[in-house]
Amino acid sequence: MHHDHPAAVERHLEAWLGAWPPTRDRLEAVGHPARAEPGWDGGHHPLIGIIAPDGGILSLRPDLVERVRPLLTSPEEAADPRWRARVADAIGLHDQVIGNDVFRFVREAPSPDALPDVGRWVPAGDPDLPDWLRPFNAPEALVAREHDQLLGAAGIKMLSPHGAEIAVVIEPNARGRGLARSLTAQACRRLIADGLAPTVIHADDNIGSVRAAEAVGFTDEGWRALEVLPREARWRGIARRARRRVRARRDRGGRPASR
Repeated sequence: MHHDHPAAVERHLEAWLGAWPPTRDRLEAVGHPARAEPGWDGGHHPLIGIIAPDGGILSLRPDLVERVRPLLTSPEEAADPRWRARVADAIGLHDQVIGNDVFRFVREAPSPDALPDVGRWVPAGDPDLPDWLRPFNAPEALVAREHDQLLGAAGIKMLSPHGAEIAVVIEPNARGRGLARSLTAQACRRLIADGLAPTVIHADDNIGSVRAAEAVGFTDEGWRALEVLPREARWRGIARRARRRVRARRDRGGRPASR
């Protein structure tokens, strides 16, 4: 299943951010009324940014644009956590941080022969949905069960009339079976059939998301997503990376260094 993805992604980004594409080699701030309205989860998202290799857009609540504009330099600046901290302070996000994650899109969804359907589309109001799926604003969620036991699910964030983000969670006892890639592929096929651009956003160190995305065809083309996160999310990420480094050393037969 194929579609003209560059055009589809551009339509989605223009509607979601309020402007796209950016001026080449520039990071630009635009005011967008959507940033002052409830987002996909019912919460407010005063800043969202997409940084492509040749330029980027920071979509802001309109009253915040002039606070950020003096801080804008080059798209590469967005990778610096100190710069993101200055932006967060400028717009009053003292208890939050601006994350910098991988943004992926797909040009062609794999066929069901390559990655078969493993889930069932369930209405968003179904009482048996796991709690983590309830904030998602799509009319349906994709759920995989076996003998009435939840294996995993895909939630769909409807971000604009032209595009959506796929988020997949697999239950710990069902991991290692390829369910994440199959659920991602199934959701991707549905979105493309509905004329929407499917996207995936994940942290650099989320190895499961990396593997699932690449298996489905969401290649990493150097695009980044800036989103506002609770400050504790940064520390959870640091702790997660530390645990992975310890496990990696143990797998190599080494021992973690004591401090």
